[in-house]
Amino acid sequence: MVASFAYPVYNHIRLVVSNLSKKSFKSSALELKGLARMYGDDARLYLLKCLIEDLNTQEPKAPTDQHKLTLLRDEFTSLSSQSNFNTLICQAFAPHLGASAVHHFLRDVKLPLPLQLHIT
Repeated sequence: MVASFAYPVYNHIRLVVSNLSKKSFKSSALELKGLARMYGDDARLYLLKCLIEDLNTQEPKAPTDQHKLTLLRDEFTSLSSQSNFNTLICQAFAPHLGASAVHHFLRDVKLPLPLQLHIT
């Protein structure tokens, strides 16, 4: 049996994302960025998937949504300079949203227009 170190990392990412609050936002964001830096694109992709899934399934105006939207916006902005940006975005959105819904979702995230155009 092969042990995977991804499972505990993914669980921790999911836990931090689900517990985002105004009080813990800065420390949680730093922790998530550190995990993504340490474990690479797979961890960053999982972080994006968690944020998109949570924002897509919750009530649109839940209080924690603003913190998740801010974190997602920051992740998109930091990823935009990487060469594999398109691949990560496509993989993150693939299981959650159809092509028409991506446009509305990105509008709700309030990304800068050039970044929205690049993604769509």
